[in-house]
Amino acid sequence: MPRAVRTGRFSGAITGRALTPAAKALQQLNWFLRDWRTEQPTKMDPRLFDIVWEVYRSVGASEGIYVVSAYRAPATNASLRRRSKAVSKYSQHMAGKAMDLFVPGVDIARVRATAMRLEYGGVGFYPSSADSFIHLDVGSVRAWPRMTRGQLLALLPGRQDRASAKQWPTAAALRGSTRRSPRAWRYRKRREVRLGGWDTPCDARRRRG
Repeated sequence: MPRAVRTGRFSGAITGRALTPAAKALQQLNWFLRDWRTEQPTKMDPRLFDIVWEVYRSVGASEGIYVVSAYRAPATNASLRRRSKAVSKYSQHMAGKAMDLFVPGVDIARVRATAMRLEYGGVGFYPSSADSFIHLDVGSVRAWPRMTRGQLLALLPGRQDRASAKQWPTAAALRGSTRRSPRAWRYRKRREVRLGGWDTPCDARRRRG
């Protein structure tokens, strides 16, 4: 069950083994993940929930997800940019395609490593902020801050093909690019599970055998 750090509110829209597909649940998530500064919601990209769920279950978490930030209205993003150069002018948060989060009881570096191994989108790492968190989005596969080749090899053992700065560009290096990972979003069209619910990318892959 996710909890919003800023408002203290909980959402029961994510339950059991996966995301509940009912329209009502999606509306609950859209409102739960609204811009808490302006109280403005948006239509969140459902692919983001797939990524969050994959990361959550891959780290074997037992507690809920704490959401630091999700949707940002353009005015909010502009205000944050005036205070910090780390905020992108074209942030995925403004499109409802990004979420900043942490999982209590799970080292944030481990969450970052897990998300990078999945190669489903952008992964940002913020261990020094007030609430240490990672950023996940559905954009091009990239990671920041930049890691050395040694760090990438430790993160991706046996994957020399992915252990280079060119294979893991930063957000700034990819700004305006449409590059995608070979694995990314081959699962856009979700297949419904017989008893309801949504396939996550890994579930769909297992079914295809």
